[in-house]
Amino acid sequence: EFGLTPIEAMACGTPTLLTDTGDFRNMTVEGETGFIVPTGDVDALAARLREMLADPARLEAMGRAARLKAERDHDVHREMAGIHEVYARLWAGG
Repeated sequence: EFGLTPIEAMACGTPTLLTDTGDFRNMTVEGETGFIVPTGDVDALAARLREMLADPARLEAMGRAARLKAERDHDVHREMAGIHEVYARLWAGG
């Protein structure tokens, strides 16, 4: 599973709070650009959300770090090339 929503949020300077589903775990740096919680663990999700909202200065710093990571790791041209590669393999039958 891969979604662009976390990358779009990071590009806007928003730290992420993601589940450990699919590639989401690779999109953030734990505690630096956001947090990862176990899928289906509502208590962990709520705890991390409270933690993030309790420290506006840290939240702002995480947002800046998220923006830099999005710019560095998810350039639109790199993302397009990756998506093209997936479709090319599918069309080739692989």
